Amino acid sequence: MKTPIFALALIVATAQAVASPVSASKAGSMQSALDDLSLALIDHGYQLVKVQPIDNALVKRGYADPGIRIAFVGKEEQIQQALAADPALLNLLPLRLTMEKGADGIRISSDDLAQWRERMPSAGPVLQKWEDELAAILSDYRSIE
Repeated sequence: MKTPIFALALIVATAQAVASPVSASKAGSMQSALDDLSLALIDHGYQLVKVQPIDNALVKRGYADPGIRIAFVGKEEQIQQALAADPALLNLLPLRLTMEKGADGIRISSDDLAQWRERMPSAGPVLQKWEDELAAILSDYRSIE
C-alpha cells in the first residue's frame, strides 16, 4: 500500500520540479525594463499589448507601490495557432509576463505553460513553441545593455 502512494508522490514531486516558468532578471528601473522588453518583443514579431500595474488602487490610497506589473504580449498568428490546436488555448492569449521589482533589479517571468501541456497533450507542440519564443525573448531582454 505504501509503495503506490510513494510512487505517486514521487511522480507529482518530479512533475512540479520540472515545470517552471521562463524568467530573466537584470538591473534597472521598471521603465528601462519595459523599454528593453519592448525591443526584445519587436525582434521576435511580438507586440506589447498592455501593461497592468498591480494594486494601483492601493497606491492611490497612499500605500507603497508593490513594484509588480503584468505585461500582456502576443502576436496575431498565435490566434490561428490556438484555434488550430485547441480553441481553449485562446484563454492564454495574450500571453502574460510578470515583472517584479526587487533589490537587484527587475525580474520578468512567464506563466507556467507546462501545466497546460499536461492538460492538453494535443496542444503540446503549440505551447512548446510559445514557451521557446518567450525564452528567446527573455534571453534577448537580459542581453540588452
